[in-house]
Formats: sequence, structure tokens, C-alpha cells
Amino acid sequence: MESELALLREENVAKITGLEFEKVELIERVTKLEEKQSENVVIKNLLHAS
Repeated sequence: MESELALLREENVAKITGLEFEKVELIERVTKLEEKQSENVVIKNLLHAS
């Protein structure tokens, strides 16, 4: 019984760790997209100003 609980606990920790890793990757991707979007806005403003 105790070993089953330990195994389930380990599985849950692995799932949580995996989800946290995916979350970090998604946050990094969103950050890069936001930076690219900001760059595009700057380029548009420069083009309209000239």
C-alpha cells in the first residue's frame, strides 16, 4: 500500500514538473512573439513617419 502511494506521488510530481516545464516554454514563446510584435509596431511607425 505504501509503495503504491509512493509510486503515485512520484507520478504526480513528474506530471507537475512536466507541466511546469511546458508552461515555462510557452511563456518564453509568448515573450518572443510579443517582442516581435513590438518590433513590427516600431517598423510601421518608422515607415509612416518617413
